Amino acid sequence: MAQDIRSFTVETEGETNRYEREEENGRYIYRISNASGPASADDMPVMGFLDESYLEGLKEEAVYEGTESIDGVETHVLFVEDPRRLESYASMEGQEFQGLESMRFYLRTDNLMPARFLFNAVLPEDAMEGAPFQIDGPITFQVDFRDYRTIDGLVYPFVTEMSNDMMEQMPEEQRQRMQQMRAQMEAQMEQMPPEQRQMMEERMGDQFAQMQAMMSGEPVRRTVTNVTVNE
Repeated sequence: MAQDIRSFTVETEGETNRYEREEENGRYIYRISNASGPASADDMPVMGFLDESYLEGLKEEAVYEGTESIDGVETHVLFVEDPRRLESYASMEGQEFQGLESMRFYLRTDNLMPARFLFNAVLPEDAMEGAPFQIDGPITFQVDFRDYRTIDGLVYPFVTEMSNDMMEQMPEEQRQRMQQMRAQMEAQMEQMPPEQRQMMEERMGDQFAQMQAMMSGEPVRRTVTNVTVNE
């Protein structure tokens, strides 16, 4: 597939990301080349599975746990005890696996693309610096991928939903403070002139909805509106 797909562009409401193919150490990877909004973290697992060596890395590091049905879709379950050993995944995104303790992949049996991506992490101290709350224990993050479509040879999920148990890990006092911050932010937005509010929402892209969802503990849903390949 990588030989035929030189680039592709993913459009969502308020955000457009373009990915271009590069060759690195004899394999193809895809890197974001430009964006009209912040790069989406929820693209990370899908982008990893477009990396030619990524499945090979999973074969070496993952423990097969059998099959499981996710939202009616049959999946293979793979567990990785030490995510830092998945070097191709980290190098593709230019990030280290700081804080990640374990990962679990639910791969669709029909196309080996992820149906669910589950990992446990402890946030580094510097990540919590300046935050209005503190979390000492591990956090569970979950990313679900739905509505896969094939566009000119590219298999891509048009619906992604992210959730975590961060709110559940907070002490009650901090949880109430987060709820108050959310209410204040929404009140400030309501008081803005319509033009100013629209400008802020467009500038922040999906981040605004993600921030609101994080403060409420609700899942963050991202819907793709269009995908183009080799244009």
